[in-house]
Amino acid sequence: MKHKRRIKIVDKKLQYQFLLTVVASGASIYLISALQLRLLSSKILEILGIVDIRSDIALNIIRNVNVSGTILLGLSSLTLIITWIAALYLSHRIAGPVYHINRVLDERLAGNKEIRIHTRKNDFFSDLVKKINALLDEGNSKKS
Repeated sequence: MKHKRRIKIVDKKLQYQFLLTVVASGASIYLISALQLRLLSSKILEILGIVDIRSDIALNIIRNVNVSGTILLGLSSLTLIITWIAALYLSHRIAGPVYHINRVLDERLAGNKEIRIHTRKNDFFSDLVKKINALLDEGNSKKS
């Protein structure tokens, strides 16, 4: 049976910092979009005030801009949520192996000379883990 970590937040500092960075970037894009939409709406209202246009046409234009803006902000919110979920998944794929490497190295420093680092098929840092294991094996052979 394939081993899966059940806990998604294994290194709070690393993962929260990563999530904060990604979500802050997405939130800034969201806020910029909202401000641009607000500017666009006010410019349209300004133009409609200058141009002599029938009030029913002006009202229809304003209504369409508001609907488009609501859809845009809704899609931006959905994108922000999807970005957060993707960032959580990615941070888990990075922090999990780092957490495991730290735990194994602590155990090794505590005296367990037989321990090795095992990774899952798609884990990040698998090349690093191979090199660390080679160093651990080299350390074992020199002390024997």
